[in-house]
Amino acid sequence: MPLEKRNCIIINELNIFFLHKLILYHLNHDAAPTSYMLRYKQTRQFEKFCNRILVERTFTHDVSDVDNYDANLLHYCIFDAPKLASFYFPTYPVSEITEVEISGTTISAAASNDYDASEGYILYNSPGRIIYSPGFDFPYLKNLKVIWRGGYNDTHPELADLKYLCFMAIKNYVNAPENTALESERMGNYAYKTISPVFQKELRGYSPQIFENLNKYRKAAFA
Repeated sequence: MPLEKRNCIIINELNIFFLHKLILYHLNHDAAPTSYMLRYKQTRQFEKFCNRILVERTFTHDVSDVDNYDANLLHYCIFDAPKLASFYFPTYPVSEITEVEISGTTISAAASNDYDASEGYILYNSPGRIIYSPGFDFPYLKNLKVIWRGGYNDTHPELADLKYLCFMAIKNYVNAPENTALESERMGNYAYKTISPVFQKELRGYSPQIFENLNKYRKAAFA
């Protein structure tokens, strides 16, 4: 397939880039290499670099929720108790919390006049943080269970930035000609920058500008 036609297909399909189930269908049915497979590769690479899932989804430990349960993502909904009164979710922003359970006891959201979070938890959506003053029963292990929804959806301008960065990564992957004039182009919050040598090992052959701009979505990994 001519390179121009492949790029046209990729551009036209960017709006469905993050539909993982459709991508997995193509991968599991031995389909010929398509832009679906390229998008799947870039999604995984981006999320690996950022140390978190980026696209909004529901995380649950409830096996009866067949639409959302994933045994490979239990570490996103079952946690060891944090030492202090704050807990940070593995990705952000957090759009909804369905249930919080601490050592078998369900905890409700704090009332509007519960200013110290002593009777319930307070959620800070953007950083993905909840505060519960009584604490989480530290040092218990795997006693904190949460059913929640988090990540970027179509209402977040960050998603447009991520899609554009992904498009640039796909261009890199299929060896599309790079337009040097793009160094001064902006789309949303996206702009080309130079990159520090610190991140060279993270680039894995992709354009350094992509990962420099992707760095703001990266979550620090803790041992």
